Amino acid sequence: MELITPNVNRPTHHKPSIAQRQKPNSQTPLKYFDTTTANRIFARPPLTIKDTAVKFDRLLQLLLPRTSSFYDLFDKSAANVLESGRVFRKMLDASPSERKGYRKQLEDLEHRGDEITHTIYNELSTTFITPIDREDIHGLASSLDDIVDMIEAATLRMELYNITTLPSSVIALADVLIRSIEEVSRVLPMLSDMRNEMRIREGCVRVNSYENQADTIYHQAIADLFNTVSDAIEIIKVKELLNDLETATDKCEQVANLLENILLKHA
Repeated sequence: MELITPNVNRPTHHKPSIAQRQKPNSQTPLKYFDTTTANRIFARPPLTIKDTAVKFDRLLQLLLPRTSSFYDLFDKSAANVLESGRVFRKMLDASPSERKGYRKQLEDLEHRGDEITHTIYNELSTTFITPIDREDIHGLASSLDDIVDMIEAATLRMELYNITTLPSSVIALADVLIRSIEEVSRVLPMLSDMRNEMRIREGCVRVNSYENQADTIYHQAIADLFNTVSDAIEIIKVKELLNDLETATDKCEQVANLLENILLKHA
């Protein structure tokens, strides 16, 4: 007996294609986020002026170098200037036979100052962003080096001109120069922190006052030379020595003026 299987329409399960899976069903309604919930999750309060300033300051800190060797080099240069001034002052109190030892010390300090200055110049030529303006860095380095150069020139002049007896005006001018150098060496390390602005300004005022005192001593000393000394050669010797010391105080004032300009730019 032959069995006849009835023709039953069985459902066929077809796997949808990739295109069919990706195609959205037009009959399915789109779902949107609730606007209140979205604003609560994603919305941010508007930035205030203070927030904007803080963000700009952070960006500026990223652009500026995190560490700078310029301030360290300035500190070394200032310390070298201070040591040169103190050695020179000791030299004035020494006997003519003892001065040669101080003369050698000052020559070594002058060479050390030149090395520091050249290092600053090299750093300046290879640094893209500097903590202060490039011309101010160059000016400070040059003026500090000039102070030591003028001190070393004064000691050389004393040796070459065979100046054994020093007038009181030379001692007085040297004392003012040392006070000015000490003030420069005290305020220059503060430059790395602009919160020291007022202390730096007060130091600069004192340096300017010392320069005025030096001018008074210098002009009075020149007048005394012409009025009391008849030897023209002796007048020239002492006058040149006084001129070196007075120029050194001018260089100290130049450092102070540069510091004030830097403070003005960063005010």
